[in-house]
Amino acid sequence: MKPCSVIAVCVVLAVGAVGRAQCASSRDVTIEAARAEATAFTKSLPDYAAYRITIRFSGTRVRTLPGVLDNPNLNLSEIVWNRLNTVAADLVVVAGKEVYSNVKVDNQPAKSPAVTGSWSTGEFSGMLDGLFAKNSAALFSNQRRETIGKRPVLRYRFAVDHAHSQWVINGKTGSWATAYTGDVWIDRETGKTLRIEMSARELPNSVSLEAIESSVEYSFVQIAGREYVLPIHTVVVSCETGGVTCVKNDTLYRNYDKFDATSSISFQ
Repeated sequence: MKPCSVIAVCVVLAVGAVGRAQCASSRDVTIEAARAEATAFTKSLPDYAAYRITIRFSGTRVRTLPGVLDNPNLNLSEIVWNRLNTVAADLVVVAGKEVYSNVKVDNQPAKSPAVTGSWSTGEFSGMLDGLFAKNSAALFSNQRRETIGKRPVLRYRFAVDHAHSQWVINGKTGSWATAYTGDVWIDRETGKTLRIEMSARELPNSVSLEAIESSVEYSFVQIAGREYVLPIHTVVVSCETGGVTCVKNDTLYRNYDKFDATSSISFQ
């Protein structure tokens, strides 16, 4: 299965609840429905195109606030962000593989988004595969009823250990699969995942990153007259070890359309 990855460049610069909490067993019908939807996700999709816009930020954590450096969960309100640049690119997903073209950084042509700074991939199927694959041995708990927009969802807490993780962090000196925890919101009607938030755990010292967090929002979109659930917004945040410097990629996907050999993928 394709891993979700965070590409690190320069100082390894990437990457109201209702109801009573209850434990979700491995036989939970909602989890099993989400697992089936994740398995069918890539198989059910045609080859498609989209337009990706990523705004990159650098941030400084406020060291004087208690618990900022010691808390494994980043408090994003304690980070002062400054915009670095904006990357725009045409995206084609063919047989589950992401291909980028017409890349521009602040409207200037660039060869590849990955070599121009921080970049993330795997938002389309990597996160879903990695979380819901049975060999991920993910533990789901704390089921709660919530809504996203007007859609009823079930929210679960989850954990995946290092030995079973497919979340791969790519740094300048190598790649590592990291343990992670987070929350997932599953549509009660369809079993489709509408949101994932995850935080890396047990990062090795060699990664030079103290914290990595990622979130993906999915929504119902039309492609060639059919409805699919695809990412519309992602955020990836990473903070370096022992310092106050962080990086954030805030990404929007729009203009989804079917792609074939005769398609043009320029959305400009």
